[in-house]
Amino acid sequence: MAEAITDGLLYQKEAQVLLDAVTDKTTRDLVGAFLATVYREAQSGCPPRTDLDFEFVVRTVIGFCEQHDLIRSIVTGGEIGAWPE
Repeated sequence: MAEAITDGLLYQKEAQVLLDAVTDKTTRDLVGAFLATVYREAQSGCPPRTDLDFEFVVRTVIGFCEQHDLIRSIVTGGEIGAWPE
């Protein structure tokens, strides 16, 4: 994410700082896969229709991707019960 993906993504440098701080390999790989999808979508001519706070998006995605047990349960079709707070 060193270069701007699109002008509509705000706070990209701040988002990069958040990503750089992720030390867990699994979390970093999951977030990286998400960011690759965002990049492909933007490059395919489908950028956000309005400005997007990318720092918020990356912070939120990191928070989700840190929940390895929850993700594992979802992927394997297990019961997840109530959403964690």
